[in-house]
Amino acid sequence: MGLITGAGSVELLDVVKRRLKEEGPRDTNHVLNIIREERRLYQKPLSSLEQHLIENTGWIFSYLTVNRDNYVLRLAMYHPRFGDDLGLFADNDPAIIFPQEATEEDAKLIGDFLKESVKPFEQEENKLHGPLILNACASACVSLPRHLYFWRIFS
Repeated sequence: MGLITGAGSVELLDVVKRRLKEEGPRDTNHVLNIIREERRLYQKPLSSLEQHLIENTGWIFSYLTVNRDNYVLRLAMYHPRFGDDLGLFADNDPAIIFPQEATEEDAKLIGDFLKESVKPFEQEENKLHGPLILNACASACVSLPRHLYFWRIFS
């Protein structure tokens, strides 16, 4: 399948992780159904903090699929703020994920800068090239206004 990670309510993240470990993720619909089921089961009386955590618990995961007889690595996310379906990232497009405190203007400014500045490199290029670019961009972002931090998932 790939890798999955999440942020938010530890209890909800742990129960989804346990089910995925026990059942094995068969496909993306299976992963999405586990997340939906566990969110529904978590409807016990909640404090306002617990409710906030549940409403802000999301997952991002990678998976392999076949497209025209070629294996393709895909990246998907689930977050209740964006609906009840998976969001898929476009092929060869960077997934830049900002903290929810980032304003739309800041995210657009930084996102546009990164998309212009960070380009995929060809396989035959020096293997040191990618980590150098990543470190340079991470260092540059630390010095941007409001000290916004981000993490970037390479496609």
